Amino acid sequence: MTVQAAVTLLTRARRLSPADDLVRARLARVTAREEPAGALAEFDRIIASRPRVTPVALNAAYLWGGRVLASSGRRDEAIGRYRAATRVHGGDSRMADAARRALDGLQ
Repeated sequence: MTVQAAVTLLTRARRLSPADDLVRARLARVTAREEPAGALAEFDRIIASRPRVTPVALNAAYLWGGRVLASSGRRDEAIGRYRAATRVHGGDSRMADAARRALDGLQ
């Protein structure tokens, strides 16, 4: 699937379910390369909606937000996001593992 096809499908899913934080995180992830500031802002909004946000969406926002920060040279902030991703109770263990690997690469 192309990035544009993913954007189209996720945009439609967001219209159908605007409160679905995981859809919001996934849409931000696929747009992060072209619009890093917008994606980071969306990850920040998801994180700010705690405790209402689901653990998996919170995990995703921390991990993928950390990637955006790391790629823009904001190392310390990225480390903070990755650490937070490893501490989400009830989140996705694969995302926590990816965050640990990213931390190992930055430290």
